[in-house]
This record gives sequence, C-alpha cells and structure tokens, in this order.
Amino acid sequence: MHREPPRYISYLLRLWWAGSEDGPSWRATLDNPHSGERQVFGNLAALFTFLEEQTHRSAPGQEETDED
Repeated sequence: MHREPPRYISYLLRLWWAGSEDGPSWRATLDNPHSGERQVFGNLAALFTFLEEQTHRSAPGQEETDED
C-alpha cells in the first residue's frame, strides 16, 4: 500500500545567536510536536538544507528526481 505524504509539516523553531571559534552565527533547533524528535543545527544553511529535504520528500504528487 502506497502511503501519501503529509500535506503539511509542523515544527517548533528556536533561533539564537551564539559565538564559536569560527565567529558568531545563528543556531537553531526544530522540535517535531508529533514525535518529540529534535533536530539541532549549527548554522542557518544546515537548517535550510534540512527543510528543503523535508519539503521535497513530502511534496504531494512530486516524484523523486536527481535534477538538483
């Protein structure tokens, strides 16, 4: 049985400014309120990559391709 992907995804997003040896940058966590799973990101680029992967995989009617 083929399971249709969800039509929405919800997360609780937390952002904060933090310093490191590479200099200050934004950090983030995403909490999934349904599963309790937490994703931690050391920079915004990693957060955006994760969100792009989640939305690409979940897009209704969209087939997986290697075009990117």
